[in-house]
Amino acid sequence: MESNDLRVVRADSMDLFKKSVALQKSVYCNERRYEDPNDHMDPYAFDDYDRERQTRRILIMGKDDIPLATARVIIPGSLKLPAFSLQPQIEESLSDKMPVVECSAFCASRSACKEAGVSQKTRRKILLMLIDSLCGLAEEIGLDHSVMTLEKVLYVYLQRCGFKLKAEGQPVYYFGWRITCWGSREDMVFGVKNASLSKTN
Repeated sequence: MESNDLRVVRADSMDLFKKSVALQKSVYCNERRYEDPNDHMDPYAFDDYDRERQTRRILIMGKDDIPLATARVIIPGSLKLPAFSLQPQIEESLSDKMPVVECSAFCASRSACKEAGVSQKTRRKILLMLIDSLCGLAEEIGLDHSVMTLEKVLYVYLQRCGFKLKAEGQPVYYFGWRITCWGSREDMVFGVKNASLSKTN
């Protein structure tokens, strides 16, 4: 499978939105066992943020549009951003940069990637493609900073790639140990470009 068969699209139709949510549920509930599938019976949403101001991206492959990975941006609304609930001090740290978005729900299906013959190297490219797409979305809506709560291994990988992410507080246990961090859109775009040029990643 060639990596140029991959593309990230907006999940702005009901069909693509359902594919995005279904992929997240499959990864969170079946592959990673983060959550009980019986707690998520609504076929059109994974949590309350799916019912408010958020937008999803989905990475698909080939002419059959096989879904492999998904992520989303949560736009500030009536609900407090998840990262602010996990690490309240981050809201104070970003007080002069408000409003900010939250990039979340990064997930690539191991089973779908394996079935499609996706290599480990290409799976890393999938992550960078998703981040690049979310940066583009943040630019569209005019917001320059984002917060994220990442698995420790993902945070370390992005730092190694050159992402200038600023961690807040101690790691929190939230479906495994995670690090809450933030960065500017400019730094995120730099990280994507740097990682894409690196031969070691």
